[in-house]
Amino acid sequence: MSFNPPSPIAFNYQQYYTPLSQTVTYDISSELFVNSASQIETISMPPWLIMSNPYFVAADDKIYFTLSVNTTYAFTMAEGNYSDNIKLRFKVNIPVFGTITVTSDNYLVQLEVIHTTQLTLTPSVLPFSYLVGGSNPQNQTLSIASDSNWNIVSSQSWVTLSQANGYGSASVFVGVNPAGLTVGDYQAILQVTDGLGIPRVATVTLLVTEGDTEDTYLYVSPGSLQFISELEVENTTEKTITIEASDAWTLTSSEAWCVVSASSGTSGISTVTVTVDSDELTDTTVPYLSEIVFVSEGIQKTVFVELIIVPFLLDGITSETLYYADDRNKLQVTNVFPNMFLYIEAIASNGASNHVYKLSAPYQNGLAKQLIGMETNALLKSVIPTATLTTRVIHSINPVNININAYNKAQFSGATTALANYTNLQFLTGTTPSVTNKICYTPAILNLTKDAVISLSAVNLEEAPTQIVVTGSDSGTFTTSIANDLTTYNAILNLADLDLSAGDQIEVAWAGFTTTINIKDNAIEQTIIAFENEWKKYEFFECTGFLTETPTAKTTTTEVQDEGNKHTKVVTIDSGVEYTLNTGYIYTQAEYDWLARILESKHIYIYRNGAPVEIILSTKNLETYKTKTHYRSYNLKFTKAIIK
Repeated sequence: MSFNPPSPIAFNYQQYYTPLSQTVTYDISSELFVNSASQIETISMPPWLIMSNPYFVAADDKIYFTLSVNTTYAFTMAEGNYSDNIKLRFKVNIPVFGTITVTSDNYLVQLEVIHTTQLTLTPSVLPFSYLVGGSNPQNQTLSIASDSNWNIVSSQSWVTLSQANGYGSASVFVGVNPAGLTVGDYQAILQVTDGLGIPRVATVTLLVTEGDTEDTYLYVSPGSLQFISELEVENTTEKTITIEASDAWTLTSSEAWCVVSASSGTSGISTVTVTVDSDELTDTTVPYLSEIVFVSEGIQKTVFVELIIVPFLLDGITSETLYYADDRNKLQVTNVFPNMFLYIEAIASNGASNHVYKLSAPYQNGLAKQLIGMETNALLKSVIPTATLTTRVIHSINPVNININAYNKAQFSGATTALANYTNLQFLTGTTPSVTNKICYTPAILNLTKDAVISLSAVNLEEAPTQIVVTGSDSGTFTTSIANDLTTYNAILNLADLDLSAGDQIEVAWAGFTTTINIKDNAIEQTIIAFENEWKKYEFFECTGFLTETPTAKTTTTEVQDEGNKHTKVVTIDSGVEYTLNTGYIYTQAEYDWLARILESKHIYIYRNGAPVEIILSTKNLETYKTKTHYRSYNLKFTKAIIK
């Protein structure tokens, strides 16, 4: 029985793009003459994968099914590479034997997640003014953020661009050529489209006027206004335009939502109040634009008004929830009031001490984002792995507990308005595990000696996983009394507690996941390495090759003068130990990938005489995987972390 394409099968997911699905077959032909397969399902399917349309074709004794990326889930994943195993389970009808349930071998599925920058343009309005007979206005910069090829199309020929296409994020210089244009108000739309195919627009405005003179003039300030309104909520903000004119003036607003307090005025200095009637506007994807045009004695001036509608948002974190610091969790808040920023007071506890700190983030176009929990990497301290390798369930790491109060704070007065309180936010280091509730990289299938020790770690379970259940060539249930509310748990299984021989196979069930262990031949030497993973849990790797121990001495010397002669004297001698440890044969690619995790670990211990000794790994890389090499071994070089 075999899968096609063979394991592993790889998927790529890039945000905002639709990944390709892949059809997989599983050949179930055998001498047992299977004539049907039904109730086809997967076991331990990772949340980022979907199986669909499974069916059996009797003519070629194959099960067909489609694998595709769960884009909704993958969108939330951190950028990187992920892998997991799936199994098929199905019922078959075999003559004489009848209907039986069959489980396939593991099928390795890999996923590469790539984050994509959505196309954005800044600013959304580029205003120009031109005085007839004067020099052309200076160019302005349009900033483009993108991860792919893009191109710009202008609706008017009088707009000039430093470049009309490009790749990735860039700055484009936008200018105007008003030659041949008469006095008036002009507008052009720049439409930018990138690989995602979702266009974004920026507006270029050009005001062509006759010049002001000493006797005839019209001055308007400021030249632009911006309002930010909350969706379906009345905006009470008022902004003022100051007019200085030599004669009477009139004004018109191009959009009904842009409300002005007067439509005309007299000579001299006067003001107009501008408000927005925005509670009926619903488009939150692009800004609303309006022009207020002033005219006096043939002179025309324009004030550009931009209105941004933001939905109310207070999102990103939830009380009484477990998070992972390297997921970069953000509290996102919207606010429509000017001169304010998001202000956070936080208390973080690592069990040994409390840490009080403050955070703040500015509002940009009505939205503020603040990372929460990044201090976890500093507050959550490492522990020493256990020196007792008996079979049991233990607990070693508590998450950092964070309580925060969020406010809107006025920039000038310092006055605060409460937004929300969040309690019992629990943070662990690392990222969300690819296998639900499993915070270790131990493969689902292992090849170990009968005296090996394995370590499994789980998190966020409804009940404490008190039982380690072993079935197969030998069986047993190991029970530990342990509290229900510890968040993280660690199971240690010493295979020496079982009656096993080379060639045996057992299954270890604990915390909702199963590990299959094949017992290999006994080794002349056996050395256990404990390495800390990204969640600060220790994983045990059994090495069955030779260990070479070499004492070393680091000598510090100095030179002194004695009657005109130089003498070298020893100042200090630091003695240490260098080790070379052979891993023994590595049977599978999954075991190789697991071994490679040691290179990323900050804390590594080797067990000597039953006790963990901290080491510094000097090996920087492992030999690249070779397709036709089935049994591989590697030399690990390291020194003691403490030198006497």
